[in-house]
Amino acid sequence: MAYQNKPKGCEGCPAYNYGVGFVPPSTPENPKLVLIGQGPGQQEAYNSKPFFYLAPIGERLNKWLYHAGISRTKIAIGNLVQCWLPATHRNGVPLGNREPTTQEMVWCWNAHVGPWIHRLMGGNGDQRVVVVPVGVPASRFLLKIPPKKAADKFLGTLNWVELPELRENKLKETTL
Repeated sequence: MAYQNKPKGCEGCPAYNYGVGFVPPSTPENPKLVLIGQGPGQQEAYNSKPFFYLAPIGERLNKWLYHAGISRTKIAIGNLVQCWLPATHRNGVPLGNREPTTQEMVWCWNAHVGPWIHRLMGGNGDQRVVVVPVGVPASRFLLKIPPKKAADKFLGTLNWVELPELRENKLKETTL
């Protein structure tokens, strides 16, 4: 495998020149459960698969699903940001992971993630799916938890929320 090129919808994203690769969500037919993480790590980006089974988080997810009696092939899995956001670069080599910024999450939500989830819901919300944020950044974004409020109070709870609105992304204006 190799890092997948970013699609046109990524142009103008605050992470466009920084993020590495592109990891589209995995979608089986008619899923009832959708897991959303913060973003892919290096192994996920390299293999273009969210929660790649050989990456540490993919192994952990597989254990959770096994113990819950849920087949990974029956659930949709994606991320709020669909490119790998390295924490740093050393000698030109990207290393580690960093959390996506709010602007990066909003951009990717409007360009990729939101439309994907709306398609899973039948376009007009007539199909029921359970959307589960995995981790604090995804929980903050999907549950609309303010930055200063502790997110851990919401973890492990059941919340009925409206998904964030979809808006058209605007290309960043550049000045020379």
